[in-house]
Amino acid sequence: MKCNNCGGKMVKWKYLDYEEMETYLLSEEKQSASAGTYEEWLRSLHADELVLTSLKRIDFSGEKEKYYVRVVEKTTKNGIKLKHLTKIFRYGTGEVRYEGKSRFAPTAIYKILPIDETIGKVIRNYCKDDVNFDIDV
Repeated sequence: MKCNNCGGKMVKWKYLDYEEMETYLLSEEKQSASAGTYEEWLRSLHADELVLTSLKRIDFSGEKEKYYVRVVEKTTKNGIKLKHLTKIFRYGTGEVRYEGKSRFAPTAIYKILPIDETIGKVIRNYCKDDVNFDIDV
């Protein structure tokens, strides 16, 4: 698929190399840092805004990291609740840990990352098309 803005080829997030994802996330982090601190940015989020979450899964076989687009469900005085996740992300860290009861159970660490406004608009416009929507496209 070609990008309407620049004409370049668009690649699915899951097919990017680690270096490409790291470059993108570092550039996004610099843009969000100019607006203020990370905690200020978290406090400025409102319901139905898109955020990027990194999922770091640690188990006996090693550590794996994936990225997901999530929607802010609601904000509270203590933190942010994202749709389809049960725990609240604290404003100070922007992280949530899911740990199993045994020492062999996997640990999942979610962290909230910002999404550029233009990318957010593209995602929202794409998701409105219910008939042709396919998560893998």
